[in-house]
Formats: sequence, structure tokens, C-alpha cells
Amino acid sequence: KLPGAEIYATAESLNDGQHLVLEVRGETLEGDTVEKIVPLRISAAAGDGVERVNETGLTLREEEGVLVVDTIMFGSQAEGQGIDFDWEIVSVVVPNDRPAKEWMFIPALLLLGFVAWLQKRRAGTPVAAEAA
Repeated sequence: KLPGAEIYATAESLNDGQHLVLEVRGETLEGDTVEKIVPLRISAAAGDGVERVNETGLTLREEEGVLVVDTIMFGSQAEGQGIDFDWEIVSVVVPNDRPAKEWMFIPALLLLGFVAWLQKRRAGTPVAAEAA
């Protein structure tokens, strides 16, 4: 997770079609505090990070070092995700740098091959004759 202030830099670094995942916190009309994680699809048509965030339907302002939702475009992704006015951008969620899960097939196949080799070698040895 990155701080909410990194939203523009993160949005600028994303490719077309990738999601900008935000952790947002705010108060509903009923007075309940809500904290949730929302994905917003980024388009390559927009230029810098500010334009890319604005294209998702969010306009942000800074209050005391915290980014807060200033306006939401009607019918936008942000409105569809349930983000509301004056909600705080708590953090930007970025994926971990970890290897692909498919890499685990290599040691599993090597282990399977080793067991098969041991079994084939064992099957080829003659059984000792039992004393009668």
C-alpha cells in the first residue's frame, strides 16, 4: 500500500486497461463510517496522472495533507463504485512483486520425475528367492 498522496503518480504509471485500486473511507448519508477498496479502470487516452484520475470520475482536493473527493461525475466509474463526496483517499493498493504461481510446476514435475525414476529402478530389480 502506498499513501493516498501517491494516487497521481500511480495512475500515470499504469497501462491502458489496468485498475487503480484505492482504499477509501467516508461517511454515508445515514452517518455510518465506511471503509472499502474500489478498483477504477484507467484509460490510456488521458495524459498525466491527474487527467487519468479525473477520467474515472473523481476530482480530488487536498485538505491538511490528505486527499479528499471534491466532486464525482454523474454516471462515472467512481459513482458506480459507491464513492461519495468528502471521502478520504486513505491509500493506493499496488500489487506485490512476486513470481507467477506457475513457477511451482517446475519443482513439482521434478519431484514427480524423481519418484517415477526410483519406482522404475525398483521394479527392474529381481526379487530375492525365499528359502523354503
